[in-house]
Amino acid sequence: MSIKRASVLFVCVHNAGRSQMAAGYLQHFAGDWVEVRSAGSAPADSINPAVVIAMNEEGIDLSAQKPKILTDEAVEASDVVITMGCGDVCRMYPGTRHLDWKLDDPAGQGSILEKAAVKRAQAALDRHGISGKIKILAESARTAAEAAAGLGIEVGQIASSLVFKLPDDKSLLVITSGRHRVDTQMVADQLQIPALDRADADYVKEVSGYSVGGVSPVGWVNKPEIILIDQALNDYDAVWAAAGHPHAVYPTTYVELIQCTGAQPMVVGD
Repeated sequence: MSIKRASVLFVCVHNAGRSQMAAGYLQHFAGDWVEVRSAGSAPADSINPAVVIAMNEEGIDLSAQKPKILTDEAVEASDVVITMGCGDVCRMYPGTRHLDWKLDDPAGQGSILEKAAVKRAQAALDRHGISGKIKILAESARTAAEAAAGLGIEVGQIASSLVFKLPDDKSLLVITSGRHRVDTQMVADQLQIPALDRADADYVKEVSGYSVGGVSPVGWVNKPEIILIDQALNDYDAVWAAAGHPHAVYPTTYVELIQCTGAQPMVVGD
């Protein structure tokens, strides 16, 4: 005996935020047990990018979804119709349960560009006369590979800002190419110190003001004691660095990074 799947329709005016998120969550948790739809009376051209980013952080990919027009047929075919408190109304059909959830519109919430750490990075770029604009990626750029994939470039073009502890507990910033790992013993030998310790997340936040995954080479709250830059970055005409958030990056060059940070060029890995 087959069991008929329940059908749920989420509705908001533009089908670009709340209804897409609700549908994404239900589909994620219910799987094939529930038929999930979403629609809007005046659908937007695309989903709000902030919604795609937020849901991606939850492990739910909405990047392929498109806003859809609300039809009477979709309402009639649904067991439950849920509006998002946005004033959209649906025709009532017998046997269909209607609910209205009062939810804030994510379109009215602050964007990544408005976050304090990203603003600090932008202020530092402005202060140094760097013209490259901060770009917000739909996918996380916590790793060089993720950032390169999101930008469609070689992983070596990612200028990762890695933080280490010196023997006196002061900070060392290594701006390195994503194409290789930093050889900590090689760097320690060149600095004529016994060893380098990789800093933990709390230390990184304390000295730089940035969270791990979004550390920018500029705009630190406490300037590093030593700044090194990987000579491998000079192999590329353009490189990209983090701008205070795992989804925020900006374009720059090897020479520009040296000019704005005062970094010492060094071979830091094979």
